[in-house]
Amino acid sequence: MSSKRDKPASNRAMRWWATLAVGVIGAALTVISWNWLQTTEQALMEAQFERDAEINSGILQSEIDQHFDSTRALMAFFEGSSTVSRDEFRVFADTYALAVRRIESSHWIPKVDRDERQEHEMEGTLWRSEPYRIVELNDRGQFVAAEDRDRYFPAYYLVSENPDSWSTGFDWGTQPLIRDTMEFVRDSGEPSLVGPLEILPLVKDEPGKYFVVVGPVYNQPDPPSTVEERREAIDGYVMTVGHTADPAGLAGRLPLAAVDTYIVDASQDDPEVVFSILTDDSAGVWQPQQVEQQGQLLHIEELEIPKQDWAVHVVSSPRYLDIHRSQVPVAMLIIGLLGTLVLMAYVYSVVGRADRVQRKVKERT
Repeated sequence: MSSKRDKPASNRAMRWWATLAVGVIGAALTVISWNWLQTTEQALMEAQFERDAEINSGILQSEIDQHFDSTRALMAFFEGSSTVSRDEFRVFADTYALAVRRIESSHWIPKVDRDERQEHEMEGTLWRSEPYRIVELNDRGQFVAAEDRDRYFPAYYLVSENPDSWSTGFDWGTQPLIRDTMEFVRDSGEPSLVGPLEILPLVKDEPGKYFVVVGPVYNQPDPPSTVEERREAIDGYVMTVGHTADPAGLAGRLPLAAVDTYIVDASQDDPEVVFSILTDDSAGVWQPQQVEQQGQLLHIEELEIPKQDWAVHVVSSPRYLDIHRSQVPVAMLIIGLLGTLVLMAYVYSVVGRADRVQRKVKERT
């Protein structure tokens, strides 16, 4: 009798164990599938982000290269001519420099020694039909006649979409960053970029910051081969300027939306942002640890710029992740769990029905 009473209890236990086994297996398969889908989707999103970020970085590098190419074209124009008049400079700069829409102005900055200053100012006054002098900024930000010194580097020729915005005759050698860049390009023979710079009141009507590319011009047809020869042969500099309102020509054509783009100066122990293009929901982070803590994606690519150790940091915004993350893994999880519950109910019902049938058969026999 005891054995017969224990039989239903054993069947009920088997019924629950079978149902539980189906539930565990179903839930496990669902979680595994959900995790696989989520991991796969994350990998695909990261791969897509890398491809898009590389395009962004490539466009930035291309914009910089165009800025440099315009400066190199002006260098070659001077080095291939015995003399360059103001009109010749204007025509050439209009064609080869300002044709790059992000360059705001082009300048010819001759080297003027102390004993050449008077003649230089008289010549400038003559062809301008108005007083011209070499000037500098005083402590109050006013233009005053440049102090007596061995050498000057005044803005002489100027081509700009807004020529009245610029001041001519200003000695660019009085600006420490520009002077350091002039010395670097003079010794290297190659142009270099500096910025962003606050150069007001040199620009009268266009407030803001500017990127500047400076290139050396030598007074001999064959490029000097040594530093000593370059210092001796330096004749002046050409300079092209871009406004950071269009990041010196570094923005405007970036196809990757919903990302933050930073240009970072990594030459210092504590890197700093040179310029940034941010989205409305930007978290304002660009360092790898900060980006990781925010759960965003990061792409870093070095920029090829002489004298500068700059890199592009492209960081995804929360909106980028929302745009590129689907609901498939979550839907798969919900459907899988619901399917597991249905299957558990079905197994529970089938095992119970089989138990009842078995009991009835025994009762009749």
